[in-house]
This record gives sequence, structure tokens and C-alpha cells, in this order.
Amino acid sequence: MTILGNTNPGFVGIGTTSPSSVLEVDASNYSTGEVVRTVAASGTNSYWRMFGVNSGTTYEFAALYRNNGSLDFQIQASYAASGGGALRFNTGGSNLRMIITGGGDVGIGTSGPNAKFEVVKAATYQQRLSYDAGHYTDIGTSSSGDLI
Repeated sequence: MTILGNTNPGFVGIGTTSPSSVLEVDASNYSTGEVVRTVAASGTNSYWRMFGVNSGTTYEFAALYRNNGSLDFQIQASYAASGGGALRFNTGGSNLRMIITGGGDVGIGTSGPNAKFEVVKAATYQQRLSYDAGHYTDIGTSSSGDLI
């Protein structure tokens, strides 16, 4: 473990002698594939909580929970200042593919769904219901809003 003092005061590195953030864990020299493991005491809930600061106030903005009483796993976006944050699913960096808003609306292909579930795609068919690769039904809307 390395704790830097001069170049980046307080940066901690595990598995590296030159951490580039407050905490950097480098497991590239280990063959287990397991980078981090957390274990909670028996009879308790397990969770990781992440906090951020906005205008000088600290808020929990995300958490991963495992409820000890069940096998449920919960991902929570909880930015309290705005009444609940959105849970965003990005690919290729910052390319938003799906969102669940703080109000519970789900959008695919849109960052602001206008219904409980909205799919936006500028193509003939937006949805496909499949039995297998050769048996399916395509559903879509035209640019004028007609069902096709």
C-alpha cells in the first residue's frame, strides 16, 4: 500500500505505487479476478453508499444494498436535493441507452420519457416480440403517430 505525501497528498494506492485518485486499487497482477470483497456481519444488511457535495451540503447520491432478510439486491439513485435522482444506463462512455427517472418513468432512446414506458427510435419498428429468431412480430409508429 502506498500513501502519497508530496505529489498528490493523501492519495492511497493498493497494488500501485503511483495512485492517480484518492483511492486506486490495481489488481492487474493477481489471477483471482476478484478486486474487492466486502462481508457484513451476520444478521445485518450489506451496502456501499456514495456521497457527493452540492453547494456545500453532502448528499447520498447512490447506493448498492443487499437486504439480509432476503436475496434481493437493490441499486438506488437517491439524490435527495431534487427528490430522487435518475438511474442511467450508458454504453460506450456517456451514450445514454436507458433511463429510470426519479418519478419511475422508463425511457429507452430518450432521456426524458413522457410515459411510464417510452421507446424512441427513428425507424419503422421500435419493438419486436419474439418467440425465436424466425418467429416474431414487429410493432412501431410512423412519423405521424400511426400504428404500423
